[in-house]
Amino acid sequence: MKTHREIAEQLDLFHSEPQAPGMIFWHPNGWALFRDIQEHMRRVYRRNGFEEVNTPVFMKKDLWQTSGHMDMFAENMFFGGGKENIDEYVLKPMSCPAHILLFKRGVHSHRDLPLRLFEFGLVHRNESSGSLNGCLRARQFTQDDAHVFCCWSQAEEEIRGFLQRAKQVYGDYGYHHLDVKISTKPEKALGSDEQWCRAQKLLDSACQIEGFDAEY
Repeated sequence: MKTHREIAEQLDLFHSEPQAPGMIFWHPNGWALFRDIQEHMRRVYRRNGFEEVNTPVFMKKDLWQTSGHMDMFAENMFFGGGKENIDEYVLKPMSCPAHILLFKRGVHSHRDLPLRLFEFGLVHRNESSGSLNGCLRARQFTQDDAHVFCCWSQAEEEIRGFLQRAKQVYGDYGYHHLDVKISTKPEKALGSDEQWCRAQKLLDSACQIEGFDAEY
């Protein structure tokens, strides 16, 4: 069986260069395919009440300290900045804190919720060189990144909506059997045991209702 990199070479989709390890140089054929998939996802999100946003890729380190990412993922982050403060900024590894800043920008009542945001976020993660593998494990990639701000009472319905979209999207590409795993609280985690337990029960209930035999 051919690897995805061999298929990319055969179809003239993309390649990598030593000058940019873990990053993709998209060829015209590959970029057209990328944009087709992106437009497909954009239509799915919009049909399901999501609004598209775009946030900076380079933000100050204190944001990531506040969010807790520095404590848990600093070894996988890229740092930089100006001439005087060479490590004051971070190339974003994910869009979560930026979307929270967007949410905090306005005043929201419970009547405004759920608020659904999505972004095709360009993210960077400092993966080890030995783990890099074409598009499957990269240092720069576009993440289909969505966040839902909602009340606890709305959470199960939003999770079910996500599972329904996952079945639809993967089915559109010919994948009709999905395995679902529920993450439990890791050693390094934000939030209380009570919050984690409550969230896990909601995830488990939503999976059962949608017909997924989730594993832990």
